[in-house]
Amino acid sequence: MTPEEMEKLPKPLECTMTALELSIMDEIIQRIKEAARVTPVIDWLLVRMDAIGAVRARIKQLIGEGIRKAGLQVDDIYEQAAKSDYIRNKAIYEEAGRDYQPYKDNQWLQQIVDAARRQTKDTLRPMENITQTTGFNVPMGTGGKKVFTPLSEYLERSLDKAMMGITTGTRTYSQAIGEVIDEMTASGIRTVDYASGKSDRIEVAARRAVMTGVAQMAKQVSDRNAKELGTDHWEVDWHMGARNTGTGYLNHQSWQGKVYSSEEMRTICGEGEMLGFAGINCYHIKFPFLLGISKRKYTDEWLAEQNRKENEKKTFRGKEYDRYAALQHQRKLERIIRKQKQDVELLKKAGADKEDITAAKCRLRLTNKTYVDFSKEMGLRQQNERLKIAGAGLKFMDKSQLKLPDEVMNIRGMTEEYRIRIEKTITVMQKKYGIRLGEVSVESFSEALGKEDKNTLFIAGPYLENGKLKMGLAINSDIDYNVIEPLIRKRYKAGYFASKSLEDCVKHEMAHVMTFQGCETWEDYQALRERIPFISGISGYADRCEDGTESLAETFVRMQNGEKVSLRAKVLANKYIERWKR
Repeated sequence: MTPEEMEKLPKPLECTMTALELSIMDEIIQRIKEAARVTPVIDWLLVRMDAIGAVRARIKQLIGEGIRKAGLQVDDIYEQAAKSDYIRNKAIYEEAGRDYQPYKDNQWLQQIVDAARRQTKDTLRPMENITQTTGFNVPMGTGGKKVFTPLSEYLERSLDKAMMGITTGTRTYSQAIGEVIDEMTASGIRTVDYASGKSDRIEVAARRAVMTGVAQMAKQVSDRNAKELGTDHWEVDWHMGARNTGTGYLNHQSWQGKVYSSEEMRTICGEGEMLGFAGINCYHIKFPFLLGISKRKYTDEWLAEQNRKENEKKTFRGKEYDRYAALQHQRKLERIIRKQKQDVELLKKAGADKEDITAAKCRLRLTNKTYVDFSKEMGLRQQNERLKIAGAGLKFMDKSQLKLPDEVMNIRGMTEEYRIRIEKTITVMQKKYGIRLGEVSVESFSEALGKEDKNTLFIAGPYLENGKLKMGLAINSDIDYNVIEPLIRKRYKAGYFASKSLEDCVKHEMAHVMTFQGCETWEDYQALRERIPFISGISGYADRCEDGTESLAETFVRMQNGEKVSLRAKVLANKYIERWKR
């Protein structure tokens, strides 16, 4: 896999962990909010006992749900990584004139994937122990030294601290709740290794577990491929912003992009060392290199020029940064933005004073501006996906039922049964996936669509609300529901549609919503549309459109129905749609 692909692999897992983190913090805030309404001491003591017991149970439930969801995502991550990496090696086998065994027939590779998958899941499992391994890093004593505090202890501490301030009059409710929120978001939910004393935010721990597992798996696959191909040489890939500090193998920029023997991989690149090749935060991958057959991907001249560009220093607000230092500072700003977004979210949910919420929003806007200015000055891409925080709550307990507009019953042939089927399909899909569906409307499509598309049931598309991009669903008012289902079945049998039912047509549109719901602007939406490649052969409809988004939505429908699709189509569906799976 490329470094960029590797970096993106754990993203769905990180999103699950950040959603879990915000859910736990929100649960603590809500209990303080409820307790703050109680004034008599006796009542407070009773409420305190009840709150502590209820929160412990609720947090345990949240963590359990989060870990189970994470486990499902780990399965997809490893299979995607193994297939991608192994398939990429197919060309090397062909160059050497050796037989290549497909992944589905390769028992050894499947065993390696399964072992790596189990190892990562085992790494995540200790987080379920809320009394010991999961908690916050909070300042203690006069020196303010940060000490790991298990969740159960922190819950009692934060309740008592907030209520002491409120009942004595030294803190308003908004001030007390604000201090707890700032403390929690500065730390984040952490998991601790008592043997080393080191704690990490749960999303960092999850990411490291995945990256370590993938790196180890990739090494085993590469070693096996090299053995079968009879070579002892490797080509190390190159990526932007590689570590350029330190000497020897610590300086990754100095050795990336070149060819080495196995011995040189250890002595020059530091393979097997904690901070060397495939070590901590290293995304480099090695590929078997056949001397006299394989051609180098990067020339020495090209590498020298890239290093020169990477080491050029640019100035921002009086401080100099090369590419590596700039990327590190960009990551720092992203962490601050995510913390400040959590502050705003939790303050709103806590019912804090409007002035405190406004102040938090102002701090966020200033940091956002700094991030934009810094990225522009350094020539770095703004990585908006790193600035997002998952919504508070995993929402697995959401039982709400979507309701279509009343106007839908004016459509020819529309019955109560059809209406319920559409509503139910959307609701069921929303329980399976984190679908951010905005406005649902009933509109005439007759003028916008040609003859071939006159029977289009729905259109999912973007719209702006208060300057923010959202994805909505429009229902065609010109359809005759008396004839639509036989037409869908007919087109499915002919291979024109991937959908074979009304429900499938709804799922097709939800695929469009999920594909683009991460976009924040029209520019983001248009850029993503252009990025998604078209895949032929998914359906006659997608082939006629020659539109990547349509082939992607049709792929999703076929996958939902258990139908076979190409590996490339499945990888794209996992990348753009399945990442939203709860």
